[in-house]
Amino acid sequence: MRHFRYKQYGFTLFELLVVMAIIGITATIVVPVLQPISANNETTRLTEELRLDLMYARNTAISQGETISIEPQADADANPDWNLGWRIFSATEDLRIKEGVADAGVITSNDFSIATPIVFDSRGRASPTGDININVPGCTGDNRITITLNLVGQVIVTEAACP
Repeated sequence: MRHFRYKQYGFTLFELLVVMAIIGITATIVVPVLQPISANNETTRLTEELRLDLMYARNTAISQGETISIEPQADADANPDWNLGWRIFSATEDLRIKEGVADAGVITSNDFSIATPIVFDSRGRASPTGDININVPGCTGDNRITITLNLVGQVIVTEAACP
């Protein structure tokens, strides 16, 4: 009489439980480490998006020889809020509208609002001058950003330590 040996394929329940436990432990260690990286990436994204739109508005003002303005979007109560986005426009048309850019309180400015928008003249000069601050909760390192707009329309990005 011949006995056949059958090869077993697959994993036992015990082996699967051990692997799942290892994955769970690894996830609880790795996820908190990755959260500041995500916050820092959000800071970089917001900074670049706003910086590029400011440069776009200035360059459009120069190339078209007309005044181009940028103002924050307004909430339901008509309060200006940079976190809702911004609008780039000329005297005759909207050129670009950004909406739903960030969470509340991340992008702030005491210098620019709907009443006092950023205005670039046909020579690229800005009026008024001032700052826009970007501060994402949970950031680390030098990721608290200030975007300064000077009189000649230059966009200056400075970094400071996160709180």
